[in-house]
Amino acid sequence: MIYSRFKKLLSISLVLWLIGIPLLLYVSPYQIKSFKDDNLKDIITPKKIHNYDNLVHFKYRDPNSTNSYLILKIKHGISKFLVANMLFELFSNNIKIIRIYDRLPFILIKVNTIYELEKLSNLPYIDNLYFDKSFHITWPSFDTKQFSVWANAVSTIDVPKLWEKGFLGDNITIAILDTGVDSSHPDLDDLDDNESTPDYKIIGFKDFINGRDDLNLSDGIDAYDDNGHGTAVAGIISGTGFASNGTYKGVAPHSKILAIKVVDSEGNGNISDLLSGIDFAMKRNVNVLSMSLGAPETKLDPILEAVSLAVSSGIVVVAAAGNDGPYFGTVNSPGIAPASITVAASFGNITLASWSSRGPTILTHYAKPDITAPGVNVITTRAKETLYL
Repeated sequence: MIYSRFKKLLSISLVLWLIGIPLLLYVSPYQIKSFKDDNLKDIITPKKIHNYDNLVHFKYRDPNSTNSYLILKIKHGISKFLVANMLFELFSNNIKIIRIYDRLPFILIKVNTIYELEKLSNLPYIDNLYFDKSFHITWPSFDTKQFSVWANAVSTIDVPKLWEKGFLGDNITIAILDTGVDSSHPDLDDLDDNESTPDYKIIGFKDFINGRDDLNLSDGIDAYDDNGHGTAVAGIISGTGFASNGTYKGVAPHSKILAIKVVDSEGNGNISDLLSGIDFAMKRNVNVLSMSLGAPETKLDPILEAVSLAVSSGIVVVAAAGNDGPYFGTVNSPGIAPASITVAASFGNITLASWSSRGPTILTHYAKPDITAPGVNVITTRAKETLYL
């Protein structure tokens, strides 16, 4: 029993390296799009004096033109469903309940006018209000002029030595929050690369962008990736290497994947959908949660609380540091979360990538990133009809 638990723990530790390699695919903070209206602040904090300063920006606007999505943090111990009912009674048709999160203390709503914002900020059962923000994933640069192809990144971090000891990710499920995963790729379709055995690698697919899913494992999972980013990450994490005759295996080739799509085909995503992805992963009891994406650091960030709750539930959360180097204080969220394992990018074992984000975190002064792994010119799986390698 003790050996079994140690083996599973070591398998999880092995997977902690999985984000470092795909950092080339990370969201470039230079390309992150701000909220649609630059006059809107990131956050409103009820019961504090600067609450009015934030709201005053709306007073010189058309009160009927807001149409903003807000993430409400509900006080601990209060039912989110009860709050949703009270909001409906208080605001009638002036707000719309979009989503009630299950494991996270949040409700996503849409407000129509500035008057709702002022009323919401004073409700005693709401701790904070956050404007939903968007981000954008850019295509990675594959620079063979400055750097050669780093053909086998897993060998760089000595993963084969762990494989020899039997640590290949068995009984480990990894939630990949990204653009989706192409389940038809030969490295990702099953665990043993034998079509006659129904041992599917991808055990579930949830699409928060298009409102689709496939959670019925009996006939395999029909997962897709209309961008390619998520499939590239999945191959580095969990690819079996079948398409390359074993040359390009993932870090944990025996692990299973829960594919959660929180980014659209153009590389755009919203914080509210990222929260939904974390919430769903927690409900499915995954072992590891991978997020090779990010958003600018803010003083109060719902993603940080979501990461903390996920870790408290027993999930290992691994996040990319970012691509905003070489300046200090450039690590992005969720990489800034104290509870996350934040990984910077290097060119093999030679040098830290110049564009890899550096710490410490600006507002909390944490020493981040935590570790470094290959993230430049790494070969991985490509989704059909995309440009990823």
